[in-house]
Amino acid sequence: MTLLAGDIRFAQSVNMADVPEGGGPPSARLLTSGRSNEILQDISEETRTTGRVEIAQIHSVLLNGDQSPLLGANVIVAEPPADPNVSITILSLKNPFATRADVAARIESGMVAGPEWNGYLLEDHYATMRSIQLFQRPDTPPPAIGKTYLLIYNEGKAGERRNRIRIRSADTVQRMFTEIVGGQLVDFMAQVA
Repeated sequence: MTLLAGDIRFAQSVNMADVPEGGGPPSARLLTSGRSNEILQDISEETRTTGRVEIAQIHSVLLNGDQSPLLGANVIVAEPPADPNVSITILSLKNPFATRADVAARIESGMVAGPEWNGYLLEDHYATMRSIQLFQRPDTPPPAIGKTYLLIYNEGKAGERRNRIRIRSADTVQRMFTEIVGGQLVDFMAQVA
């Protein structure tokens, strides 16, 4: 039997909420082609400005009673979002029972650390802090807005911990610092981002 255009459809997952337990197996609720907001809701102005990752899981289903295998199917984003601050990533975990937490872990595992950045954390910072201070040479560019940086504590040691941060805003100030060098106090200028 021939496959028709309406035989391949998408179904919502059991839990479409953007929460860690969201996702799961396919439900009986089919998506309607061309309908807005069936997968994700409209993006708020705050989210558009500050950034947010929203994850939803949908499933492809075949509505054909034929026993012939379906070979060579794929999914593409034919028209990317018009807003340059919005992007879409499609991936498959090959697990119909995956949750949002599983998808987030898969996305994060693909984020490979890049080269070392030209700055140092200024004093102690905690995982729950909403801002960080970086010590830099004067006139060094501040961290790029929207970029994700990886902080590593005790790198290569048994207690190594990693934390990713995403830059929402950045400003810099020049400050005078003092250090003891050879028993003498030496003043120098540095930038704090």
